[in-house]
Amino acid sequence: MPLVWTDAMRTGSVEIDFQHRELIRQVESLHEAMRQGRGKEELARTLDFMAQYVKRHFAAEEALMERVQCPAAQENKDAHGKLIERLGELRRKFDQEGANTTLLLEMYQELSKWLANHICKVDAQLRLCLEPQGAVCAQGR
Repeated sequence: MPLVWTDAMRTGSVEIDFQHRELIRQVESLHEAMRQGRGKEELARTLDFMAQYVKRHFAAEEALMERVQCPAAQENKDAHGKLIERLGELRRKFDQEGANTTLLLEMYQELSKWLANHICKVDAQLRLCLEPQGAVCAQGR
């Protein structure tokens, strides 16, 4: 099932929401490549993008949460650390085994599930700090 941006993923920050949309776009680009039979070729590019982009995105998001004293700031930082660690594991697996269908599916499924759940359950708490009238985020996948 494709990962799609929804209004429930809004954080109240234009910058963070833009970055989330880009992360989703990249994961869905991998999904589209898989559908077209060229997922293995796209895997290295996606791994490289994620390794570079999430660090920048996480730094911006964590700084904002700290600045507005979001109660989810530590939970967010911990989750980010775990994802960075997991991306490193996936990268090592790719470097050792090369692109294969198992790794491709593992990466797509993990990233799409992680993003949906994390954005809705953790990042969306930022909205309550930035938009006091914000609604609670709908449950992720």
